[in-house]
Amino acid sequence: MPELVTFLLAAVMVLVAGFLGVRSGMRRRPVRQQARAVVGPLSPGVRQLLEGLAATAIVVRGAGAVVYSTQDARQQGFVRDGLIRQAEIREVVETAHRTGEVADEEVTVTRSMLEGGRVALGVRVLPLDPDHFVVLLDDRSRAQRVEEVRRDFVANVSHELKTPVGGLGLLAEAVHDAHDDPEAVRHFASRMQVEAERLSSLVQEIVEFSRVQAGEWASQPVPVNVLEVVGTAIDQVRVMADDKGVAVRLAGLAHGLPSTVYGDPDMLMTALRNLLVNAVTYSDPGTKVVVSAREDEADGLVRVLVTDQGMGIPPADLERIFERFYRVDGARSRNTGGSGLGLAIVRHVVATHGGVVTVWSRPGVGSTFTVALPVIDETETAGGDEGDLEEDPAADPPASPVGP
Repeated sequence: MPELVTFLLAAVMVLVAGFLGVRSGMRRRPVRQQARAVVGPLSPGVRQLLEGLAATAIVVRGAGAVVYSTQDARQQGFVRDGLIRQAEIREVVETAHRTGEVADEEVTVTRSMLEGGRVALGVRVLPLDPDHFVVLLDDRSRAQRVEEVRRDFVANVSHELKTPVGGLGLLAEAVHDAHDDPEAVRHFASRMQVEAERLSSLVQEIVEFSRVQAGEWASQPVPVNVLEVVGTAIDQVRVMADDKGVAVRLAGLAHGLPSTVYGDPDMLMTALRNLLVNAVTYSDPGTKVVVSAREDEADGLVRVLVTDQGMGIPPADLERIFERFYRVDGARSRNTGGSGLGLAIVRHVVATHGGVVTVWSRPGVGSTFTVALPVIDETETAGGDEGDLEEDPAADPPASPVGP
């Protein structure tokens, strides 16, 4: 593939140079006049090659008069009135014009006056003849954002892993020092078990989050019974809830359930389980977590609601709770082993299935998380069109918090 791109680029340079060579003897005009006088039509082959390049392409005469530009260059605001409008790009062209050699730099420019914002560009200027150049522009902003996200993720994972691993090391030393005190050994061994479970849970959440981000689906989405997924998720958190003294019950099933959606049953179960784990974790003993579901024929959505009587979420934190590693109460999360990935996994899974997840919460009262997914008819096949999904904010808050 690199050899093919090189060949095509060489072909472009030869064709454009040959075409422009016949014009090189023309009398020079002022730069603004040159910019407005496009040098005749390019041959169809040259145009096709330029338009087919992965990078945005511009052909210039001298230090900046545009002879030709791809549609992408014009749409993105790099060319206007026959000139390259960004001074940073023009400086690279001037360097190539002055030296007669290839100029290759990375610059940061404003794409257009309307869009604003700064973008990172790779600018490569190749001379065709002493007075004509091909300018190739490569938008590297997305690659930079991906790299920033990757570095941020690795840094957060390293930080989260360091805590339980360091705790295990200290506890191991304590067990070694207390080898002649059976009671102390049992105490530290119990703490080691807690830290080991916390580490295992964190690793599992990291693996699940990586799977979701990578889009690891089943070989083909299949019809999934929502009620069965809800029941499985409840069963998986039952022991945890019983140990803490929190009651988890299924209630408020609307007429017409069970509903069916297309997707990956394991991923959907993981999302609902994470919502239940979050609800139980932040609930006090003696309270309850209620799961309800209903299907709305008007918008074709099934909504699963998980309502708790926990500490609630401050309004300032509501917009960020689905971010990776974000925790409302860092101290409490460390005590409970929370990683800050659970709700991020929920958001990604639900979005992957064409749905939305929303939250209503009031500090001191509790929270309700609502997952809305598009329903399919039982007669549809797995290849059916699920359509687009829009958020229904009116369905978020319950009419009243869960009673005692």
